[in-house]
Amino acid sequence: MDGLVRRENRQILSHQLAVAKCDVFSFVNYQRTNFPVEVKDLTKCIRTVLMATSRMKEHRSNPEMYVDLQYSLAKSYTSTPELRKTWLESMARYHVANSNYSEVSASSVF
Repeated sequence: MDGLVRRENRQILSHQLAVAKCDVFSFVNYQRTNFPVEVKDLTKCIRTVLMATSRMKEHRSNPEMYVDLQYSLAKSYTSTPELRKTWLESMARYHVANSNYSEVSASSVF
């Protein structure tokens, strides 16, 4: 049941983001600016983060998948170093809690 609710929530969110993106593209005044491109990038980023965090909750008991999802989120923030650093630090804390010290050092180097 919980998985079904999450899937429905993801579908609703995806639909709402698509509607917001379409609304922006329909305004003629904005079509001559970078605003539609920025909205498209933002909605893609929001969708990626929400989907990944949702999947992280689902895979909490699978450490390898959980960390892989964290790493993919960290990679998605290459243009935002502070957010990337936050996710890498979160990965390092997770590895410390699981006594994966070589992984802690790898998370800290990036």
